[in-house]
Amino acid sequence: MYDRAVTDNGRADQEASPANSKSTLVVRVVSLLFVVLCVAFIVHLLTKDWSATVDALQHARLWWLMPAILCAFAGMVILAWRWGAAIIAVGGRPSGHHRVISAFFVGEAGKYIPGAVWAMLGRSELARREGYERSIAYSSVALSVIGCYLAAAFTALVLAALALIGGSINMPWWPVAVVAVVGLVAIHPAVSRRILALVSRVLGRSLVLEIPSWSTCLGLTCSYIPVWLFIAAATTFVTESLVSHPPVARVALAAVISWIVGFITPSPGGLGVREAVFVAVAGVAAGPAAAAAILARVLFVLADGLGAGVGWMVLRHTEPEGTLATRGR
Repeated sequence: MYDRAVTDNGRADQEASPANSKSTLVVRVVSLLFVVLCVAFIVHLLTKDWSATVDALQHARLWWLMPAILCAFAGMVILAWRWGAAIIAVGGRPSGHHRVISAFFVGEAGKYIPGAVWAMLGRSELARREGYERSIAYSSVALSVIGCYLAAAFTALVLAALALIGGSINMPWWPVAVVAVVGLVAIHPAVSRRILALVSRVLGRSLVLEIPSWSTCLGLTCSYIPVWLFIAAATTFVTESLVSHPPVARVALAAVISWIVGFITPSPGGLGVREAVFVAVAGVAAGPAAAAAILARVLFVLADGLGAGVGWMVLRHTEPEGTLATRGR
């Protein structure tokens, strides 16, 4: 996209040329269209169940929604911020935190477009715009997604144990344990190298990536646990607004599991899937559980939409702070 020369401090200097100016204009137009398309899908999601949402709000104790909103935003911001750690783990030098968080929100808006690949593709391409090599951009996104959902599995295991101890759930916990164990094995460097070699053979070309140590991957994974605690807390507060004294551990578990299942399905943003799983697991009557799932969806869509809007403005009006490339290059 740009003719770049990496300076001593790792910054990629962009050489001005008519071709670069034209490509920059094209990229900006495409980026704007991408944001508009994402906003259109977000508006569609909000209006699709608007009558049910309004009905739920009429019966909600609204003061519980305030901490829910705060937790939803906190979880999403931490999720965005930890992408910077993933960039470092695969050999990159991140931009300022404001640009990392902004690029995350703009790229992640793609999850509301049908096809789960769009969010990862959007975030990866935004990382390339920041000046990162393709290998750094795509591997950092992959590592962040793996670490995030592996942390979700760990969090779900703890919540399942609490729910079992409290006697509020009798569902089998072993599928979550299997996901956690498989994830732990997959992020071990020995396994990662074999996976990388397999992908290289399939693509017919060599992929040169920095494989993080197992301790680095575990540390990154653990740093995502607060994200899931905030997501669980936000959903629990929403449920509390509709149901007095719901089974907290079970509702929190339902929130985390619904996100995991929603992620692995092709539904945009887990639409419909997250809600169905939450109703099935939450241990709350179907009507209030469905209303809580809808309200929680609205809060997180609003968080994503606001983050994408502000993020796009930040990326337009600020410059990278000593971006990228790779260490030592």
